[in-house]
Amino acid sequence: MTLQAVTNFSLDCGEGPVWDSRTSSLYFSNASGRGIYKLFDNGHVEVLSATVHASNLALHEKGGLVYVGSEGVSILTTELNHQVIVSENDGNKLSKLNEIIADVNGRIYCGDECYKEGADYETGFLYRIDEGRNVSVLDDGFHLANGMGFSPTSDVFYVVDSVLHTIYAYDYDRFSGDIKNKRRLISIPKQHGLPDGIAIDKEGFIWVALWFGSAIMRFDPEGTLERKIELPFTQPTSLCFGGKEMNEIFITSGAMKWKSKLAPVGYNYDQFAGGMVYKLKQDIVGKPENTAKIS
Repeated sequence: MTLQAVTNFSLDCGEGPVWDSRTSSLYFSNASGRGIYKLFDNGHVEVLSATVHASNLALHEKGGLVYVGSEGVSILTTELNHQVIVSENDGNKLSKLNEIIADVNGRIYCGDECYKEGADYETGFLYRIDEGRNVSVLDDGFHLANGMGFSPTSDVFYVVDSVLHTIYAYDYDRFSGDIKNKRRLISIPKQHGLPDGIAIDKEGFIWVALWFGSAIMRFDPEGTLERKIELPFTQPTSLCFGGKEMNEIFITSGAMKWKSKLAPVGYNYDQFAGGMVYKLKQDIVGKPENTAKIS
């Protein structure tokens, strides 16, 4: 396996990698600032927007993207027009959304980031938003909702709470979009870093990027560690499968120096943190991303 940088610029918090097999391109964002980017298969990077906050991205069935950020849920069209489509729920602003994913029927799921370093805060929610923009609260108690994924058979839904070092699994009903039977599937010890973004491969194994951890890990569907891949940077943020054969792993990373009590004891902030997008070609195949139908 060979790791290579596929961008030549650094982001404070590169995030939201999603591969679009329709155009053989990778989308990603700068979650700590403003910016949405598109990486073409020839290596060229286009800045699609430098004016909006996008914590995370999902593909739209009509082309373009759905993204979450400080304004709620928005669409970026193929003509590069932005439209906020859901900004509140029951009168409460959706200003803390950090993660998004589309399910097999085009609904979207998203979650809150509420953690405040050294301060009290209220925990947040996990939401489902259907094609008609109706918002449902599916669960609560989230400190920092992060990576989300669905099993290849669309019967299990996964979501990360980075602050709790946990990947949860729920039984998922693809027809109703409901989730139930929440359980703690994977616990990441603090010394290994914070679980951040995840990706599910074609075999149903769960891959997770470890911020502060200089690695990505692969777990089987029962939560047993299958492999760990060390990285030459300490802050990978997320990952996705892509490439024409879906056997390339794209890894985003962050250059910011986030001095946090969540870091492993003795963490060295002088190490190279990252900031670029990387590609790892290997023999495991991923599955295409679902596309959102919300409009």
